[in-house]
Amino acid sequence: VAILHKKLQSTNSKVYRFLLHSFIGSRPPTQIHNWQQVFKRRAVRSLIILFTIVFFLITIRTFQTIYCVPDRSSNKLILFVEQSRECYVGLHLVMSIFAWPVLFLFVLGFPVYCFGAVWHARKTGFDLPSNYERFGSLYTGLKRHSFWFRQTTLIINITVAVQTVFQL
Repeated sequence: VAILHKKLQSTNSKVYRFLLHSFIGSRPPTQIHNWQQVFKRRAVRSLIILFTIVFFLITIRTFQTIYCVPDRSSNKLILFVEQSRECYVGLHLVMSIFAWPVLFLFVLGFPVYCFGAVWHARKTGFDLPSNYERFGSLYTGLKRHSFWFRQTTLIINITVAVQTVFQL
């Protein structure tokens, strides 16, 4: 990639600008000195998009994994989704070991991270190339004063998941 970059840059051609623009996106940074930084920023953006897509499903499954109800006949806690399984025994114990960290780190932590990332981008400048490359998917297409909208949709997803699983 670096050799191709130098050859294309030395020709100063339209092809070079086209390839660079298509690789970087709609708002290319003024200078690219380190391709690793570009890839890291793109990886952060890709993960944010992926996590946003699967957020609702993971939230529902996490709540289903930890929601236990008392069994009236045996006075034990049973899993609401699979009422033949006793809570925190056997396979459910293994699943809950994974579900509780997912609940705190992903279901609650991801919206907080997104809000903090957009708040940081708002303070340092939405149009700053490093901010746009990493967090642009969280505020692209929104008006400046509506930067909080996509984070609010994550909170709404949590609320709908809680209402669906816990039948409130």
